[in-house]
Amino acid sequence: MKTKPLMPLMLLLAACAGTAARQQVLLPAIAGAWSDVRLQVVRELLQVPNTEATAAVAAADRAIASGDAVQVATVPWPLIEQTALADVDRRLAADQIGPLVAESLRGRITDLRESIALYIRRIP
Repeated sequence: MKTKPLMPLMLLLAACAGTAARQQVLLPAIAGAWSDVRLQVVRELLQVPNTEATAAVAAADRAIASGDAVQVATVPWPLIEQTALADVDRRLAADQIGPLVAESLRGRITDLRESIALYIRRIP
């Protein structure tokens, strides 16, 4: 019975560790992936202007800078992903990049999506 009083403390410590991991591991991973994906999005927007995607980039910049999971969750990430993938496809079709580079760029987009999903999964 002496272990019961420790359970709330253990749960509190686990919750704090989760928050710390989200801020100290996932947020830097998101920021790093975002800087790469952002370049792809901006490159595509220079070719095919889209005011919604431009606004989404600004929202993503603000959300990631804030570190607020709620703000990160409100960004239209599917639009950003679609725009970044369009850049990869366009550059691949124009022989500006090869298939291996395209695969790597798509992988970075996937990394961003997966990191964001983990980051916002347990919004406090």
